[in-house]
Amino acid sequence: GVASIIGDVAVDLVVSRANGLFRCVRLDAVTETDMAKSDPDPALYARSQLAVPGEVDAFISHSWYDEPRRKWLALQEWHADFQAQHGRSPLVWLDKFSIDQDAVSANLVCLPLFLAGCNSLVALRGPTFMQRLWCIVELFVFLEMGGTPAEIQVIDFALPEPHRRGSWPAPQNAQSPSSRVSRVSAFSADDAAAIDVRSAVCGRPEDQSRLRTLLAASFGSLDACSEALRELLAPEGRTGAARQGHWGQYTPGRPPASPHSPPSDWLGSRLARRLASRVTGRTTARSAIVPVSQQNSEMTTGTGGDAAAA
Repeated sequence: GVASIIGDVAVDLVVSRANGLFRCVRLDAVTETDMAKSDPDPALYARSQLAVPGEVDAFISHSWYDEPRRKWLALQEWHADFQAQHGRSPLVWLDKFSIDQDAVSANLVCLPLFLAGCNSLVALRGPTFMQRLWCIVELFVFLEMGGTPAEIQVIDFALPEPHRRGSWPAPQNAQSPSSRVSRVSAFSADDAAAIDVRSAVCGRPEDQSRLRTLLAASFGSLDACSEALRELLAPEGRTGAARQGHWGQYTPGRPPASPHSPPSDWLGSRLARRLASRVTGRTTARSAIVPVSQQNSEMTTGTGGDAAAA
């Protein structure tokens, strides 16, 4: 899982890199044109800002192979609901804006920390979402890094009325339920049972091969990886405490009230705990770990892939 993503890179080096690569964008600065296609655009990365762990409201997980217009409308409906509840536009991690396309490999190594630094994961669940390997990996790593299924918001726009699962949220904006293209849902037992890492694909063959190799090496086989994710997402597995780190418990969608340690210490401690839990077999890791120190060493950037083409 997490260990396979970072490979042999030392935790402190991952943290050092993540501090400079963790970026977010205000959702009201994102346009429909920006989200129309997956082609890398350096100008979008330039519009993002350096992020602080715990202050990014959501990691947006989505498939570039879903119909762009419908996905955009679903995202805007979630955006409107968030604004109605919080009185502001959310800060989000969004691949085209948050990933430096000239250093994709370095960003991949930091993915566990990017996910841990976000207060929730918004899954824009279109028809192809569960078939995309990047989307599955993002779900898995979010949960492995201490996130809970309750912190995953599924915005389902996959099926036409009246077949969508879930229920409409209480009206919080001018849109009525009948005018919406999406509904707030959750991953069902059927969704969990249908997960198959072996059949999930990436837009770039090299990404697909790399991710499958990493997951198979971590779990022993791709089938074992699929089973692990099914157990994490299954409704009967949706229990557990809210995430805790050096910043203590916090509410999804809101930053911690009073940080007690620098972001680098918090991120490093979170990653180290998750790696320790995998090594010892514990399902949770709450034990204290000496915070890692900031180092100036740079990780070697490998061959880049198109992480935006999930």
